[in-house]
Amino acid sequence: MFELMLSWVFFHELSHLIQCHYKLKENTSNNFEFYEINSEPSEIDIGGQSREILADIEGLDLTIRYMEREGFCGPNSMYLLLCSVTCMFNRFCEKSYSEEFHEVKGVHPHPVIRDDFMHAYFCVLLGKTTPLVWKYSIRESILMGYAYLTIRSGMAACLFWANKYQEFDGHDYPSYMTLQMKTRTDSAEKYKLHLGGLAHEQLEAICGGHLYKNTITDQLFGEEFFKHKIT
Repeated sequence: MFELMLSWVFFHELSHLIQCHYKLKENTSNNFEFYEINSEPSEIDIGGQSREILADIEGLDLTIRYMEREGFCGPNSMYLLLCSVTCMFNRFCEKSYSEEFHEVKGVHPHPVIRDDFMHAYFCVLLGKTTPLVWKYSIRESILMGYAYLTIRSGMAACLFWANKYQEFDGHDYPSYMTLQMKTRTDSAEKYKLHLGGLAHEQLEAICGGHLYKNTITDQLFGEEFFKHKIT
């Protein structure tokens, strides 16, 4: 799980570079700076937050491609990948994040929101890559199995984290899962749609300057993934 998480983190950071996010940053100076290194954020950077979602998703795609090349991409390994990412977001959540998702300051969206986009795209990605040669009923069963992985991995990772690192007595939901339920509120849905809309707007510029020819960004822009409601 640690190796898979580290692989995703690497491809997330690589996605920032190959999508040329530095060109989209506002108030850039002539001084070189690492993209992720910032002082304590004082303002909400919704544009930066949307680019984090773009890097999360392309990072996931590149990680799965890497797993395929290395010959260990299957339901078990993808389940562990999803578990590792959710564990990482649980760890991030221990920082001082506002429970009002749209009020989170800086360039990083709330970890729960990032997790939501990641799982939604995982299901979309597997829907594209699962061969059409299967009978309809068989293919639907396979896709249902992948959807099940997103649910099971999320629950398993949250329960693991709550039992290992928090005072969790089992009488209520872990804190992270409680926040996940709040992503279905009207205000959270509007925030996700706003994030998705900004991501889609920036994709046109990103596609034109992308450093990697075989990229998913063209597909995301053409299919308007970010304009659909994340559920």
